[in-house]
Amino acid sequence: MNEFLIVYDDNKSSLARSLSNIMKIKAVPLKVEKDDVGRVRVKVELEEARRFIYLGGFYVPYDESLTKNVLALSTLSDRGVVEAAVISPLPFHKSTKPVEISFFSQMVRTLWGAKKFITFDLVPPEKLGYFRAEAVSLSAFPFLTEYIFNKWKSATVEALDQELDAIVEAMRLRLKENGVKLLLDVEVISSDFLDEEVFRSSKEGKVLFTTHLLTEPEPILERVEELITTNLVECKKLKGLKVLDVAPAIKEYLGLLLL
Repeated sequence: MNEFLIVYDDNKSSLARSLSNIMKIKAVPLKVEKDDVGRVRVKVELEEARRFIYLGGFYVPYDESLTKNVLALSTLSDRGVVEAAVISPLPFHKSTKPVEISFFSQMVRTLWGAKKFITFDLVPPEKLGYFRAEAVSLSAFPFLTEYIFNKWKSATVEALDQELDAIVEAMRLRLKENGVKLLLDVEVISSDFLDEEVFRSSKEGKVLFTTHLLTEPEPILERVEELITTNLVECKKLKGLKVLDVAPAIKEYLGLLLL
């Protein structure tokens, strides 16, 4: 009997495959159905497993995502122990607007049933305190730094969000400021959210990295030399799109869990 099982939603299939391979744990999809009156139900084949790693996240519309995550964690908790839940992306995770902070607080307090919560990227420590269990915000940026260094050796790094300034400074310690222009963002919901001024000049030598790409990447690929993202959200395989794998960061954080 395999005591452990990875359970994932349909936006985490690539991450689930990678985590399954490196942790040697079977991964199974979470199926979401609606009954005749529109109520959401989740179905998953758990076999004889009693310990779970759940991979989910919040996608528009957020209320449906919240329902799915709560039902998933509830179902798994009823069958055993949810050792860790990777919930990423989170809506309004960096906002300081009172109404959005209130929504964030209520949302994460509703998530229960996991011993550990893992998210990406840059969720402020005070907001991690809203979770009812241990929570950590891991980072995809070390994987990006390594990728850029191995491919170009140097890059001029620019953040599209001032909250990424500390990341920019950290990357400059490894990368000399020349070569390609690397633009950093945490989440791109659609190409309309990107600042046109950033892309007004020639696209030559310009690279955009975003930890969460929640849209079809084709419009963005037309404006940059390369688009880099992570497998935190499923996306198409397209020429010019590089997907970095964050599963090693999750495995490292979970540490001795399987021993």
